[in-house]
Amino acid sequence: MEKGDLVAIYMQGEAVLFCVIGLYQREDDGEIIAVLAMIDPKQLRQIPLEILQDNKLDAITLIH
Repeated sequence: MEKGDLVAIYMQGEAVLFCVIGLYQREDDGEIIAVLAMIDPKQLRQIPLEILQDNKLDAITLIH
């Protein structure tokens, strides 16, 4: 599992989509922990990296 991976976790019988946004190792027991962000598939957007890098993202871009 790596940053950016999408994973489906079944909660109460329904698949919920998450994105891995980070990983860290706990100091006390060494267990590796994933930090997840819940994704609403209806809100999922694909935005070209050049738009983000050039800081050209605005509300109109997000709506379309």
